[in-house]
Amino acid sequence: METKVYKYRVTIGDVNGNANAVVTDDLARAERYASAMLGREWGEDRQITIATFYEWDGTGYSVTGEMEF
Repeated sequence: METKVYKYRVTIGDVNGNANAVVTDDLARAERYASAMLGREWGEDRQITIATFYEWDGTGYSVTGEMEF
């Protein structure tokens, strides 16, 4: 069974770690997700302040950009 590889990956969190990661073949969808999540509370005393975008290069995901709140 072959595992599906998605073209884009986006992680959200803060400078101390990731709250969540999402994979998709649609970069616009990844950007909308990140925009919607930035600024939201993460736990009782943390806030989602950074989204990092990655693109599959055939062997792994490489960072292509970031968004900050």
